[in-house]
Amino acid sequence: TMNKGITTLFLLFFLTACQGNICYHSYQPVPKAGWKGNDTLSYPIYSHMEAGYYDMQIGVRHLESYPYKDIWLEINHNLKDSTTFQKDTIHLYLADPKGNWYGNGIGGLLQYTTNNILRLHLQENSNQSTINIVHLMKDSLLKSIHDIGIQLQQVP
Repeated sequence: TMNKGITTLFLLFFLTACQGNICYHSYQPVPKAGWKGNDTLSYPIYSHMEAGYYDMQIGVRHLESYPYKDIWLEINHNLKDSTTFQKDTIHLYLADPKGNWYGNGIGGLLQYTTNNILRLHLQENSNQSTINIVHLMKDSLLKSIHDIGIQLQQVP
């Protein structure tokens, strides 16, 4: 059992270590019943990540039945200072003006990933840092969003 524990720890470290300059990649599921405006998706930042600048991409997995061509998101994070949250508002277009989806997928589930959309500065001792995402759409219960992901890529 000692070997199993060491193997698990090694695997966990390997999975959380930077792959190239991509240091963080995680998707958080939205509740199946729908995404309420006050449902916060949280992405804890690992303490092993180096201080510095990171470019952030956002991934949206949605069903073809999603009723809009866009989505407004609020990104809150305390990467510069663990006691202070900074807020950014992001407007993503998921379809062109004619309603053609930008994302790709199969079985009615599409994935759209942005280019680098935010540049974030990560402080030293980031073990209490978190990135939170809520939607800012008018619907009290936003349907057909499956999950939201973020990827942080270290800026050389």
